Amino acid sequence: MRQDDADDLWFVSCKKDVIIRGGLNISPAEIERVLTAHPAVRDAAVVGVPDPALGQRVAGFVQMERGTRGIILKEILAGVTALLADYKVPESLEMVDEILRNTLGKIDRESLLAMISKPEGYDADRVARI
Repeated sequence: MRQDDADDLWFVSCKKDVIIRGGLNISPAEIERVLTAHPAVRDAAVVGVPDPALGQRVAGFVQMERGTRGIILKEILAGVTALLADYKVPESLEMVDEILRNTLGKIDRESLLAMISKPEGYDADRVARI
């Protein structure tokens, strides 16, 4: 939740969506706000990918603005790196045609998690990894 200047409370994301990386709690909504602040990004989503050592790792998805050409995902990741703590920066960023949402308009994180590109399906124009 967040509180605005008028002391109104706003739901930002569900507790079940929190990513726990190495014992640290990460709000996907915070990272999504930073990603969508980039002028070439229309929409963004972040998921926690299971990891045996850390619990979860951060992976991001971006839907680019129409007509956006020549924007490199690594440039977007570099911008995010400057604005977020190291442990919050997505370790991979994948370009998708659309951020999947359920009938209520909420991000369908389960479907996005299932879409994560495997190393053998790596496409340098659609996926960036750090």
